[in-house]
Amino acid sequence: MTVTQNRNTIGRSNSLDDGLNLAREGYVFGQNRFEKLDTDAFHTRILGSPVTVMYGGEAASVLHTNTVDTSDDSTDLFTRLMTNDRALLILRSLYMEEWFDAVNEMRGEVVLQDEVRAVLTRVALRWLGIDPNATSVDAESSRVKLEWWARGIIRSTRHELKRRDPNPESVIEEFVERTDDEGRRLSTSVASAQVVDVLQSIVAVSRTIVFAGLASHLRPKWRELFLAGDMRDLENFVHEVRRFYPSTALSGGRVIGDFTWRDHDFVAGDRLLFDSYATHRDERIWDEPGVFMPELFRDWHGDTLTLTPDGVGENRTGIRFAGTRATILLTTQAVQLMTQQTRYNVPKQDLRVSLRKVPTGPESGFVIDRVVRT
Repeated sequence: MTVTQNRNTIGRSNSLDDGLNLAREGYVFGQNRFEKLDTDAFHTRILGSPVTVMYGGEAASVLHTNTVDTSDDSTDLFTRLMTNDRALLILRSLYMEEWFDAVNEMRGEVVLQDEVRAVLTRVALRWLGIDPNATSVDAESSRVKLEWWARGIIRSTRHELKRRDPNPESVIEEFVERTDDEGRRLSTSVASAQVVDVLQSIVAVSRTIVFAGLASHLRPKWRELFLAGDMRDLENFVHEVRRFYPSTALSGGRVIGDFTWRDHDFVAGDRLLFDSYATHRDERIWDEPGVFMPELFRDWHGDTLTLTPDGVGENRTGIRFAGTRATILLTTQAVQLMTQQTRYNVPKQDLRVSLRKVPTGPESGFVIDRVVRT
């Protein structure tokens, strides 16, 4: 795959403010304007704030090089946990256990999106060290409500640790006991925010898993290969699911230092937004981008500036976005379980995926029935 760039100017949207257009058009908001303006980037306003929206390999490099990274990746516990080999293997094992427990309870028609979200909620809680049977939480609740829930968990855990020594295997206790560079214990609000980050990051994988199930249903060639035990293209299949189906709408950051690109002078504080969906449909990067082809990744070398479902590039320690490895691991595990160790029927339903909804998924949520473990 080679990237060539032919557009040399930054366009300008003809709308005074594109906030409503973004809400109405969803994932194709950027693509509509890139095509109309014949450009890789355009200036506009979104809810009153000036932004530059861009896509493609060159734009990804510009954004990755020149925008601020506000996280402290060298010490951030969330990032360390989500990229730790042993922790990820535990995560995968928990998913297998919870999936089979869920399958044993499935009767009649079930909505896979709901089932996988519930499974991953229990997985996330258990991985954190929280008994899922002793708490009730909806990972799709508002951030404010989730952080109130997490504060209660943090406080009760701290109270319990006054009576016993910490468990070195407990993630939630590691959050509770963590200190900053000056040896001060993290505040309840900071610790609870990181607990919510873990919960939401893990549960968000449910959409990728459902898209993987949808892809294997619509393209039975791949399901049959995996069912037969041919897993050579399993990870390529997951990469293609993450490229082909919409994930992040627009992501980005603020400029950290003055620079010039396409004859435009950007200054510190300017806001840049990157369009992953348009990049994943870029014919200069991908052969036949509108066709689902895991074969695209057989010779792929992990370019984080072209496959960008979580955003652009790597952080400054060379690690992909914290949830990326967990997403790939959990989705590959889910595909294996759904093809090799679970049998189900897919009744007639509305499997269209709206590009106007963010986030999106099959209209029906992907209904399955007659689910049994094999």
